[in-house]
Amino acid sequence: MYLMETEFLLVSMAGVPNILSDFVPDNGLASLASSLLEEGTKVKILDLNRVSLFSEILSENEKTFLEKFSRKIFIEEKTPSFVDILKLKFINRRIEKNKKLYLERLKFFIDNIVKSEKVKAVGFKLWAGDGFSWSMEVGKYLKSKNPEIKIFGGGPQVDIFEHLIYKDGNFF
Repeated sequence: MYLMETEFLLVSMAGVPNILSDFVPDNGLASLASSLLEEGTKVKILDLNRVSLFSEILSENEKTFLEKFSRKIFIEEKTPSFVDILKLKFINRRIEKNKKLYLERLKFFIDNIVKSEKVKAVGFKLWAGDGFSWSMEVGKYLKSKNPEIKIFGGGPQVDIFEHLIYKDGNFF
């Protein structure tokens, strides 16, 4: 069996999208990949910021309810009912549970890429919110399963939090 070799895997995952910019392709990783390629480094970008993530987190019934609820509140300008609020709380609990399940699958998925392609280093774009916590979780997991791998974090969160990132991310 032939194994591809990727020296550097660049990962962008914003988490469950909160704003439209979470869907914008990351030109920072593309610029970094270009520089690495110019130096002869084999690099791959794994951009996990996609609309289909909603299908992994929400059921069709939940999506339908949220669409109707949004229309009711933002277009029809009606006040949510007590039942609406209860349904929202239920959906929120389901979303949090499904996000945890997705994160577990994500850890195995990225670890499989690391192993199958003999990745030597992984760089995470550190987003805010879910994207930050997911990158931290996946980074810890990868380091525990592949102690020799180098893991890097970049992006605006590094500039904002600087050395504090190492408190939770001692694997960097």
